Amino acid sequence: MKWWEVVKKRQRFLILAVIIIFIALSFLVSSYKNHTNAQPRNDFKELASSKFSEVKSSSVQTSANNTVDKGQGRGYVDVKGAIRNPGVYKINNDGRVETILGLAGGALPEADLIQVNLAQVVKDQQIIYIPRKGEKIPAQFQANHTNNSTQQPSNNSGNVSDESSHVNDIHKVVNLNSATKEDLQTLTGVGERKAEAILQYRQQHGSFKVIEDLKQVDGFGEKTFLKLKPYLAV
Repeated sequence: MKWWEVVKKRQRFLILAVIIIFIALSFLVSSYKNHTNAQPRNDFKELASSKFSEVKSSSVQTSANNTVDKGQGRGYVDVKGAIRNPGVYKINNDGRVETILGLAGGALPEADLIQVNLAQVVKDQQIIYIPRKGEKIPAQFQANHTNNSTQQPSNNSGNVSDESSHVNDIHKVVNLNSATKEDLQTLTGVGERKAEAILQYRQQHGSFKVIEDLKQVDGFGEKTFLKLKPYLAV
């Protein structure tokens, strides 16, 4: 049997085989093209993701810059005295004493807020001192406080006189533990000799624990002490 006769007899099988091979090749070619086309899409996703990261980073940086710019108007104040959490606190330009006291946990029960102007606008590097009941605000902190009575106008001349006298009395308060010789001599009846006696007492005993300790200093009897008591602090 010649070969073409064999081919003729198996023609159907050969045609079927060719068709199967053609389909297989077509499938392989199609798969290759799909794979090739899919690669740029992945690259596009990576590029898009990279661009998004850059935009997000830029946005965060801009936000940070804005935060810094807004923070340029801030400052710090030092809160002392009868306060729950004394220390240094950050403030805004329009911050008030009342706001700062809230940040510091509030005043202690024994605090005397009558002497403190809660509506006062605070400034950078300011010291806010909260006195206790029965205590005068120390002289070194007086410049940082504005007494309420100085901001309340009155048509009564007698009241104005009393308020002015009260303000003057406040500014005469002297801290026995930190006052200089010159500061002590601003007290009525205290000359150079008595001022030196107070300084000597501080050197020997460290400090005055209470203002009544002044009676232990030579030259300061009960009467003298009572006259000076409203103007003393420790």
